[in-house]
Amino acid sequence: MKRRYPLAALVEVRRQAVDARAREVAERARSAEQAARAAERAAVAERVETERQARVLAEEASRVEAGEARIADLAARGAWAAGAAERARLLEANQARARERLATERAAEARARDALAEADGDARAVEEHRARWDAARAAAAERAEEEAAAEVWSGRRRGPRG
Repeated sequence: MKRRYPLAALVEVRRQAVDARAREVAERARSAEQAARAAERAAVAERVETERQARVLAEEASRVEAGEARIADLAARGAWAAGAAERARLLEANQARARERLATERAAEARARDALAEADGDARAVEEHRARWDAARAAAAERAEEEAAAEVWSGRRRGPRG
């Protein structure tokens, strides 16, 4: 009679847990990658705006030095500077939020990887138990065969008793 492995259901549950954790790691990795791209876009946007503002300020300074600026231009420059400072502040805040989201996503990915490692370890432990159980069953079957062969051999050697 062939006996079924008593922890077969546990093997399947652990395997399913590993699969679920692997899917979670993949999802978290995708989220972290998206957050990294968003953080990079935010950094580029801030850098581009800073360069644009520096260029505009340099052009205005050269116009003032050349005497080409009018009073209205100088007044507009003050309003523009206030708007530019607000845009820079918004871009900086956007970049800070993107960096924070990236850190959060990377931490979630690390936690998911830890959970995967734990689930994988649990699954391996059950698989190793299964291998030991199979080896013990095979050894017991081999011993039973050897005992049966020994009984047949010793019965033939002694001959029939009667």
